[in-house]
Amino acid sequence: MHQRKQIAVAVTLAVSAMSAFAQTTPTTTTTEAAPLQRVEVTGSRIRAVDLATAQPVQVMSQEQIQKSGLVTVGDILNNLSSAGSPAFSKGAVLTSNREMGGQFLDMRNLGAQRLLVLVDGKRWSQSVDGFTDMSTIPSSMIDRIDILKDGASAIYGSDAIAGVVNIILKKNMEGGQFSGYVGQNKEGDGKTQDWSLSYGVASDKGSLMFGLSHSKQGEVWARDRAITAYTYGPNHIEDGLGAGPWGRITPITAAGTSNTSAAAGGFNRVINHTGTYDGVGTSADVRNPNNYHAYDNNSPLDKYNSTQDMMFQAPNELTSIFTKGTINLPADMRFTTTAMYAQRNSSTQVAGYPLQSTSQVANKVYISKDSYYNPYGNSVNPGQGIDLFFARRTIELPRITDNKNKTLHIDAALEGSLNLGSSAWDWSVGYNHSSVTGITNSSGNINLFRLAKALGPSFMGADGVVRCGTSMNNLVDGCVPFNIIGGPSASTPEALAYINHRGGGTYGSTVNSATADISGEIFQLPAGGLGFAAGLEHRDVRGYDRRDALEQQVLTTNLAGFDTVGDYKVKEAYAELNVPVLKDVPFAKLLSLNLATRYSDYSNFGDTTNSKVSVMWKPIDDLLVRGTWAEGFRAPALGDTFGGG
Repeated sequence: MHQRKQIAVAVTLAVSAMSAFAQTTPTTTTTEAAPLQRVEVTGSRIRAVDLATAQPVQVMSQEQIQKSGLVTVGDILNNLSSAGSPAFSKGAVLTSNREMGGQFLDMRNLGAQRLLVLVDGKRWSQSVDGFTDMSTIPSSMIDRIDILKDGASAIYGSDAIAGVVNIILKKNMEGGQFSGYVGQNKEGDGKTQDWSLSYGVASDKGSLMFGLSHSKQGEVWARDRAITAYTYGPNHIEDGLGAGPWGRITPITAAGTSNTSAAAGGFNRVINHTGTYDGVGTSADVRNPNNYHAYDNNSPLDKYNSTQDMMFQAPNELTSIFTKGTINLPADMRFTTTAMYAQRNSSTQVAGYPLQSTSQVANKVYISKDSYYNPYGNSVNPGQGIDLFFARRTIELPRITDNKNKTLHIDAALEGSLNLGSSAWDWSVGYNHSSVTGITNSSGNINLFRLAKALGPSFMGADGVVRCGTSMNNLVDGCVPFNIIGGPSASTPEALAYINHRGGGTYGSTVNSATADISGEIFQLPAGGLGFAAGLEHRDVRGYDRRDALEQQVLTTNLAGFDTVGDYKVKEAYAELNVPVLKDVPFAKLLSLNLATRYSDYSNFGDTTNSKVSVMWKPIDDLLVRGTWAEGFRAPALGDTFGGG
């Protein structure tokens, strides 16, 4: 159970002045109806007064967001009925390093990469692999959230396969607001806090808003809950146990694999020890072949409960700063700009690696017949030694990964309105810049190059110290021998530090785009104005994911990978037409047809044209019927096209 405490303080400052003058003569006051403002509705580029369109758009108002009791945009959206189970979540322990700590939305389980996320109609920042972190958008600045549950490639281009989420920010704010949230589990862990501050000013000349937020989530360990303390739960403790920390050894087949067949001269033995599946205990002398017993796969004594070293919920911390401004210009023009910077620090831990000789098939490692710790080696049986295949979980080196992620978004636009004949037209030209950069650092995986040396030839000198090499005149420089068979009690800090691989990588993606849009009514039809919108867009997309050098050489137990570096450009043009067919006639209070098409030219794979046709029919006031036929596509992300594997 999660105990929550919420603190919310709202302060609004407003100053108004009014002068009243006594009049001795009566006056006449006339009131003119203000023209209704045209707005852009998610799913269409045509501005209109009526918010009802042929597109199935779900709208979450600011009031609904507040009543949900949820703090972050990711939590709010992942509670939608149409939201699937995202592959990554901010607390997930086994999340990809690059997405660690982020929040992602997976509509209809089609994948988070197939959802387009917009903020005020503009594309939001994406990672190299095409993921959009929802947690970088401060909830205190949101006016409403539009969820388009339909493909919209003809309107917005790539990625709008599962739908579109358009987060509409507040147009202006007068005064300030502070909110705070703190909570923890009843067990006392998983402490969570979220603080946000927003302030704004507005006048006839324009408006300016500022927001600052900070959130922090504490870790929860799997061992601290009965349901997660063991892989298959508390009623099946032994079923989920894995490789143990006590060295298991076998001879080696001609193919370089483990030889456990007695008929082929093999065996499968593990050192005698006092520990159980908790990893605590001491081992016997590993050099004595009589101190071993046959490994029993059905016995928990030689296994290990790896969940006791794993986090169930990973910690993360996010700080973001946000600003939005508008300047009203002459000739019914406006300059608008939005800027956001967020930094997320996250960390995760899983159990030590289940190490064995063939952890990386390309670089097998065995216990040398000349190792001092080999019970069947030359130091025990001179001239009769054999190399050994081994298996052992290095629980002394839990695998820890830290990720520092930075997100930046800046956009600026010049907007205006003009009258062409009797029709009003809206236009805008804009520039958007977004980037996601990060660095990962990890420890706990094994450096196989060093491990081969640590398990290679070694000897005990006259001073009682075991060294790498064959004699004092033939030492392996910098090497520390590793007693891999003896378990945790036999490991030395020096040996563990020698084989521990401290790696990392850097990654980043940048998108620069320029847009030009115009919309209005071409002329009037009997059922209303013929709406039209058109626009151009140019995007320059670049990204990289540079991996650790040893990982690229397959010399660690971490997943092997190679550098990803690439870029591409996109040129796009679209047009949209809204045709009112009938209005206020029997069985058709409203009938309209919406047509749209978009041409996209990608420098890395070619061009594509995607179109759609949608119909909105309102036979009576209380019934609205929608239908859509649409083409959609998702362009490959940088990681898909240029991924090094």
